[in-house]
Amino acid sequence: MLQLLVVFHITLRLPLRSLWWATALVLAPVLLAAVRYEEGTWSQQIGAQLMSLAVAALIGVTVRTRRDYTAALEDRARRLEIERDQQAQLAAAAERARIAREMHDIIGHNLSVITGLADGGRYAAAKSPSGPPRPWTRSATPAGRPWVNSAGSWTSCATTSRTESRRPS
Repeated sequence: MLQLLVVFHITLRLPLRSLWWATALVLAPVLLAAVRYEEGTWSQQIGAQLMSLAVAALIGVTVRTRRDYTAALEDRARRLEIERDQQAQLAAAAERARIAREMHDIIGHNLSVITGLADGGRYAAAKSPSGPPRPWTRSATPAGRPWVNSAGSWTSCATTSRTESRRPS
């Protein structure tokens, strides 16, 4: 029985080519006993022992294969989980970039309209001075132009601050 346990553990833990040496070492006492005590035929004396060693080796190979398969599945699941997380981060970054582009377009358009209307109001006030100059005609255009010119920089900071804060250090 101890011989079967040895063959099982050798099959389970060592390369399979070492199983041949272990089988030869385990069968050596059986062969010596068969030569020394000639009780029946060789197949009766050695066959049962050889068959039980083969079963122990097959059980060891089965357990080993199953353990390797399970380890491979766990590794694959871990890699797929990492890939899923990376895909989610990429999708979130793409969505933030899309929202920043839309914000840039909308805010830039609105500021351009405000600046254009202020310019138009200033020109209209200059053409038909029907009363005192309105304060918005002097302040809206100079205040609006820098905002229109810098709209790209302050909308891009919304996307870079989030992506930089999520990067691992």
